[in-house]
Amino acid sequence: MPESTRKVLQEEINGLEAKNDMESARKVTFLNNIFRLPWDKREDPFWDVHYSQDVLQKSHYGMIETKERILEFIAKNKRINSQKGMVLLLTGPPGVGKTSIAKSIGACLKRPTTIISMGGQNDPIHIKGSKRTYVDSQPGIFIKELQRLETRNPVIVIDEIDKVGANSMKGDVSSTLLELLNPEQSNQFRDSYLDLEYDMSECIFICTSNSIANMLGPLIDRIEVIHVPAYLPIEKLNIAKQYLIPDLEKEYAF
Repeated sequence: MPESTRKVLQEEINGLEAKNDMESARKVTFLNNIFRLPWDKREDPFWDVHYSQDVLQKSHYGMIETKERILEFIAKNKRINSQKGMVLLLTGPPGVGKTSIAKSIGACLKRPTTIISMGGQNDPIHIKGSKRTYVDSQPGIFIKELQRLETRNPVIVIDEIDKVGANSMKGDVSSTLLELLNPEQSNQFRDSYLDLEYDMSECIFICTSNSIANMLGPLIDRIEVIHVPAYLPIEKLNIAKQYLIPDLEKEYAF
């Protein structure tokens, strides 16, 4: 961890004995949250275009243009050998498989994947956590997921990013997400509970939305948008023939 973080930790540890039991317990909880963060553990970069093509082909029917865009993006990162994450936005009508495609991208890159739903979320505390001065304060959801996955470069799927709300009393969730997804700021992400800078720039963020009409312009400018079209009737029929009908025949023996 950075030297500035080490100094904060040392000050917290030195002050433990001078506090009462309740205050000491809160300090220990704070320290444990920092120690549980993956400061130096990361997955090895894996940008294999042929492997990714095979995964996408097996997991999803059709979607030729969408798959090509994803493969192009993987090929670009392989070429520049980037250690930094990427930010994608899969947008299209409901029910076309945006979230499942995002999970498949995680499988392509062989990285742990988590899904965070933003539908109807109108409180920035959900993202950045609450300050330690509050009762039952805790880190935000992104820090919690990094602690759970135990790696600093996972695939994080931000589902329904277009459905976040704005609460004038609490703040704007979209602006808070912009701080997280902006490559110029994500390397100095500051969770309100930890009140320490943590580098989130190695994470791969994949957002999903039904439309980009309600999203912030600056947020869209920093995201690579990939459109996921709805299936045509003939494609739906082929999917039913390939996956659904054989299962029904096996179950009901007709």
